[in-house]
Amino acid sequence: PTTILAAAVAAAAFTKLSNLSRIRPSLPALHVSSPQPLEYKWPLFIKACHLTMGGAHSVKMLRSPDWVQAHLGELREWLQRMWDYVPDDGRVWRDAGNKLTDEVLRTKGFMIQESAPLSHNPEANRSHVVELKVEVVWGRAYLAQVNGLVDLDFGPNLSSLQFFRGDDADQDGGGGDDDGDGGDGDGGGVGDDGDGVGSEGGGGGVGAGNGTGRTLATIDYSRSATIEAYPRMADGTPQLMHPSRTYDGWYKFIRDEGHLELCVWPLAEQTARLAAIDEIRIDIFVSQGQPRACLLNEDSISSGAQYMGHGMYLAKLWSEPYLLQSYTVSPSPQLPVRVYEATAADLNINADVLL
Repeated sequence: PTTILAAAVAAAAFTKLSNLSRIRPSLPALHVSSPQPLEYKWPLFIKACHLTMGGAHSVKMLRSPDWVQAHLGELREWLQRMWDYVPDDGRVWRDAGNKLTDEVLRTKGFMIQESAPLSHNPEANRSHVVELKVEVVWGRAYLAQVNGLVDLDFGPNLSSLQFFRGDDADQDGGGGDDDGDGGDGDGGGVGDDGDGVGSEGGGGGVGAGNGTGRTLATIDYSRSATIEAYPRMADGTPQLMHPSRTYDGWYKFIRDEGHLELCVWPLAEQTARLAAIDEIRIDIFVSQGQPRACLLNEDSISSGAQYMGHGMYLAKLWSEPYLLQSYTVSPSPQLPVRVYEATAADLNINADVLL
């Protein structure tokens, strides 16, 4: 049966949701499982786990327990539509993309997710979720792009804001090896042990060190990332090729508070390593004032995000190991389970290093 992971729904809503399928027999009975009674923060979000494209509208907000009970018909129709939906990627990689999504459709399901912490944005005069889309190529994060700028419609008319590893690499000598001693100069990365940064102030953090060989108090995070800001033209179209690198707006807290080094880069990279995947977009929530408490939201293996002038370089970085045949397969061509079900043990990865 379809499983709803009830990580965030009150008991009254559980009962109602579990009965939604009885009207339409083609939708299997919904089995609701809750490992333990918890206090939940509303609104909640129900997601079709087998659908990955934004155009499918496969995420629905549940505003409150009363709202759920008042909108059972709407939820019933949505669940059925998501169950029957077959994605069709209309981009240039249509055939390959459809093969990937067809595999995911073999195991359909829904999950319910608690809302992420909000941050107050004085430029927009509102509080909202801050989400970063992180592109990871061969286990290395290339960029983190702020999601939802156009929706906010505030301040400097931005169409895209992107963060990259920056000048801090010159201070510490590099990328960080597994013992967190700073590495040997491949640039500003994050090690796997170091000082053992853990989840804090809201959960969902990553247990990784800073890999710089210095204490966290000595790091000048304002130099740890380069920010590229792409304005919108007068007609609303994005300026694609000439970003400003002097951005001084509210979102700079992501860099200056250390969110990238302390949580975002290691969480994205460790997730990609655990998936043993050549390219993946990892979407991560961050909360102002809590740089060690980033949260993994979701991922995409066929991203529709626009990376301005960096798309070409991402494609080259991804394709080069294939052209040179310099990649390895871990641990063998045949995993005991599907890759999206693999654990650290299946991949012969030390779970303590990852987590």
